[in-house]
Amino acid sequence: MDYSAVIANQNLNPYRRVSYETGIDMKFFKNRVGLDATYFRTINGPQIYALGNAPSVGQNFHNINGITTLNQGFEVSLNAAIFKRREGFNWNLSANWSTYRETLKEIADGYNELWLNGHNYKVGDRMDAYYGRAFVRDNQGNIVHTSAGLIYQPPSGDSQNAFLGNLNPDFSISVTNNLSYKNWSLSFQWDARVGGKIYDFMYAQAMNGGTAYESAAGDFGAARYKEWVSLRDNGTINPSYLGQGVVITSGTPKFVNGQISNMSELTFARNSTPVTVQSYITNLYNNTEYFMVDRSFVKLREASLSYSFPKEFLERTFLRSLSLSIVGRNLLYFAKRKDMDMDSFAAGFNSSDRSAGGAKGNVGLQSTSTRTIGFNVSIGF
Repeated sequence: MDYSAVIANQNLNPYRRVSYETGIDMKFFKNRVGLDATYFRTINGPQIYALGNAPSVGQNFHNINGITTLNQGFEVSLNAAIFKRREGFNWNLSANWSTYRETLKEIADGYNELWLNGHNYKVGDRMDAYYGRAFVRDNQGNIVHTSAGLIYQPPSGDSQNAFLGNLNPDFSISVTNNLSYKNWSLSFQWDARVGGKIYDFMYAQAMNGGTAYESAAGDFGAARYKEWVSLRDNGTINPSYLGQGVVITSGTPKFVNGQISNMSELTFARNSTPVTVQSYITNLYNNTEYFMVDRSFVKLREASLSYSFPKEFLERTFLRSLSLSIVGRNLLYFAKRKDMDMDSFAAGFNSSDRSAGGAKGNVGLQSTSTRTIGFNVSIGF
């Protein structure tokens, strides 16, 4: 017989969501330019939260109405008829800009912090904040290494996780242009997201397994070659990779939020102990910061070119209209990382299940986005 690990609570209230929205819609220049601005505010909660119990209780959790979050933001839309000629060239432009933030508004009575996604959140904290193991650095920003030449890891535990960035973008923008001249029309849409971070789980696995390009390029590649030569010539691997940074020569570090808190009590020197490439990368695998990726991107989402046959051409046929068009999607993509489409990992913090990025804010296994080009024929009878 199986028993639930969660104690039932007959006093639970349903999840509530209260939304407010206000905006303004303006037209200028005989309706040729339109501006629509909106402010929205959504209160989610009190949401049901599984609060941990003391081991003596016998069950791990009990449900309470414990979390209320505040999601607020702005959206601005612009529409403009830049050129308008009945029989000539026409150019219409539409643009949309939006931004939002979700923060922790309230916690259940008697609690000052909320443990979620590996971090203790306080009222006012952003819910899409991502925490994990960061590099330990000195006051000059140099990465601290152990006396053995490996990366110095902070103490384990959620309390030592450092802030590594926010999952959601600073803002998103979309711009669509529609141009036409007589029977020809051209349209194209650019989309962009600026800001935000994500943990690249696939990159971490590839680096640790030696299949990532970076694991055999640059300083790693040069050191691997030296190690291969030493193995070929001497039968042993001579450690050849020197981590860039410093080593503690005196004093014992103390940590707060994954970083040294007693820097004035320590002395440092340049790291001079080489290690094998694989041991360094294996040690690096435990560092979350190294595998964080900027989520910013710009893409040409769609472009199409169309031609509509004139009515005079169709007068002697049984057709009322005929148009041909070629359409392309995902034609251009600009981002810091080219081997993944950040648009496929759009989720930041998910209010419905209080998860980060739908799971852990990670780039995981997912079907790749494709570039498509198609030809359309539209016929009217």
